[in-house]
Amino acid sequence: MRGPGGKIIGASKIARDITEDKRNEQALHETREMLRQHAENLEKRVRERTSELQETIRSLDSFCYSIAHDLRAPLRAMSGFGTELMEQYGARLDQAGKEYLVRIRAAATRMDRLICDLLELGRLGTIEVPAEPVDLQAVVAKALAPLEKELQNKNADVRLKQPLLPVLASSVMLEQVLVNLLGNAIKFVPAKTPPKVEIWSEARGPMVRVSIRDNGIGMKSEHLGKLFHPFTRLVNGVDYPGTGIGLAIVRKGVERMGGRVGVDSEPGKGSCFWIELPTAAKEDSQASMELAQQPQPIGKT
Repeated sequence: MRGPGGKIIGASKIARDITEDKRNEQALHETREMLRQHAENLEKRVRERTSELQETIRSLDSFCYSIAHDLRAPLRAMSGFGTELMEQYGARLDQAGKEYLVRIRAAATRMDRLICDLLELGRLGTIEVPAEPVDLQAVVAKALAPLEKELQNKNADVRLKQPLLPVLASSVMLEQVLVNLLGNAIKFVPAKTPPKVEIWSEARGPMVRVSIRDNGIGMKSEHLGKLFHPFTRLVNGVDYPGTGIGLAIVRKGVERMGGRVGVDSEPGKGSCFWIELPTAAKEDSQASMELAQQPQPIGKT
């Protein structure tokens, strides 16, 4: 402190104890170091557990396929010997014997299909699902190809409302989903009724909804909630054979591609199954692609 003439007349000093601050700083440093080490250890454990889980999944996949192979072998033998028995000894069998033989072969075929469907359902949960732009119209054409004979036999009329909007999906998985949905659309119709199927798409925000409407037997609303669960069958297996896993495969496949699935239906008025997938359309062309055109027949015989 200085006086009027600038002469120093005194001095002052303030002292503050920072011991506690230093302790807190040291404690904070030690805590951060502990957290860093803990995070590193946790990350290491996650990598190890992930590696172990992946190895377990691979082992389970290998085990399941091995079991499936072992289970399918006797079924193929049953079906093969049943065919030989019918061809070589059919004339010696009475009508009841032939009917029993037909039932044995049908049961073996159904069990083989069931094993394949279960394997496919499990496989969908582990395979990689690449998201890429997919030409929906081309995939629909591929899905209809294996159904061509059934379409002709039932005099089915399949109509496509063009254009179909592009989606982000796995083309292989989407084809499998559509095969199941289209197969059901031409299967679950009243006896002696030619199937009529309509396919179209529409933009719904960032998603594209693909709808498949049929003229089938329809379903009650209270049954729709459990329809996509494995082994769910709402009809008898004599008139409409199947394993009850097809729609479960559809649901898992669509969900793996980042979408969802649903159905609207009434008894006697058919069903409309739909799937929603991320759109692949550009913003500047999406509006024009949403314009609906007249339906064009693509599977009519």
